[in-house]
Amino acid sequence: MASELSLFVDESGDRNANSRYYLLTLVFHDQAEDIKQYISQYESQLLQSDLPNIPFHSEPLLNGHGEYRYLELKQRKKILSCFATLVRHLPVSYVTFGYRSKEFVDAKQLAVRMERDIA
Repeated sequence: MASELSLFVDESGDRNANSRYYLLTLVFHDQAEDIKQYISQYESQLLQSDLPNIPFHSEPLLNGHGEYRYLELKQRKKILSCFATLVRHLPVSYVTFGYRSKEFVDAKQLAVRMERDIA
């Protein structure tokens, strides 16, 4: 059976230099490696801890915004811990590129640099 590689891209920051840093992360997953068991373990851990199973978004989680606004800090820390455990065990690899926003004149210059780094 041939492997199929999935690529997920996540960005953090603002390309228009409103953020101090801009991060670009590429996550690679071989589809031949099933992740259902890891997801099930994560969901079970949330359930056992009496935590909501809501989509994970780090900024709102860390700052208590959005769907996390009704959760206590202790609960948000536990969600972060559960998610970190999930990520550590997933059969994925990743690379993150970090950029200081002030080093780029505009979003186009940043995009050129990111293209070069990915290549």
